[in-house]
Amino acid sequence: MTRGVRSVGRGDRATSAALAVVVTLALSACAQREPDEQQVAEVVGKLPGVTSVNASFTGRSLGGGGDQKIVVEVASPPDAQQVEDLVRSLPMAVREVEHGDGYDEFTIATKKTGRGSDAVRSSSSLTYGPGLTPPGLATRWADAAGSTPSQGIHVTVPPSPRHTTASISAHEPVSALLTWALSTDLADLDWSIATYQTSSAPYVRFVPRRPLTVSMVKEWKAIEATIERDIGASSIARVVVVEDVEGVRKATVAVAFPAETSPLAEDTQGTLVWPIVQAISDSMPPRHRLHLQLTRNEQGARDQGSGDADLVKGGKGATEWEAAYRQRFPDAVPVSAPPT
Repeated sequence: MTRGVRSVGRGDRATSAALAVVVTLALSACAQREPDEQQVAEVVGKLPGVTSVNASFTGRSLGGGGDQKIVVEVASPPDAQQVEDLVRSLPMAVREVEHGDGYDEFTIATKKTGRGSDAVRSSSSLTYGPGLTPPGLATRWADAAGSTPSQGIHVTVPPSPRHTTASISAHEPVSALLTWALSTDLADLDWSIATYQTSSAPYVRFVPRRPLTVSMVKEWKAIEATIERDIGASSIARVVVVEDVEGVRKATVAVAFPAETSPLAEDTQGTLVWPIVQAISDSMPPRHRLHLQLTRNEQGARDQGSGDADLVKGGKGATEWEAAYRQRFPDAVPVSAPPT
C-alpha cells in the first residue's frame, strides 16, 4: 500500500510565509522596548545621596511580565531630606533615557553594613511605584530606618497608598518589635512583624491589619509566656502565626513533641497546647472570631503514619482535637464557613 504524500504548493508556502510575518510583527508589538541599563545607572547615579544603582529591566513580552525595577542605595542612616528628594527625582531621572519610562518599581535602600547573612538583614528599604507616594512617608521611613534593630524596616507603597505596608523580621520577640514600631511614626501602616525560628524557639509572625496599639505589647507578652513552656530545652511551638482580616483572627500553630512517636493525645498534650491558643484568642480585637489551624510539626510522626499531622483543620483534623477545640472555643468560625 502506497501512502499519499501531500505536496506543498506555492500558495501554501506564501500563506505560511505571510503567517510567519504576522506572528513576528505581533510578537514585536507585544515586546516592551528596553532602555539601556548602563545609561540608566549613570543618570541615576548622579542624583544626590545615591551610592550605588541596580537598574534591572527585562521587557514585558507575550506570556511574560518581565522585570522593571531600580534599586538605589543611600547612606545608613539615611538623610530624610535626600530621601524625600529621591522619591520625586528618581522616576523623573529615568525618563531622561529612551524607554526609561517603562520602569514601574523603585526601591531606596540603606547601605548594607553587615557581613554574610547579616548584611541582608541590615538593610532597610522603601519601595514605591510611579504613582503618588503619601506626603512625608519618606521622612518617616528614614527616621525609622535610622533607629531600627539591625535587621531593617521595609516599607512598600502599593498602587493604593492607603494600604501601605511595613515589615520587620528580627531575633527579638514580637512584643519587643512592637514596642520599637510604636516608637516610630509608622504605627498607622499595615504591619507584618516576625521573629526568626531557632532550634529552641518558634517562628512567630503577627499581621494585625490595623494601626498598632500599646495594648498589643501586653497581649503579645501573654502569648509569648505560653510559647515559652517547653519540653527539655525547646519550646513545643515551632510556628505561631496570627493574622487579623475581615473580622477573623486566623491562627496557625505548629507544635512538636520529639519524644512522642504515637498520635498526640488531646487529654495529655493538650495541657501544653491549648494555653497558646487561649492567649491568642483572649487578645482578639472586638467582633473577631477565631479560626485555628493546629498542626503537629513532626517529620518522624508523619513518616510512621500516625495520622495526626493535622490536629485541627476545619473539621478535618484529629477527632478528639477537633472536638476539644469546638468545646473550648464555641464562638470560633464554624466548619461550614471557613474564612476565605
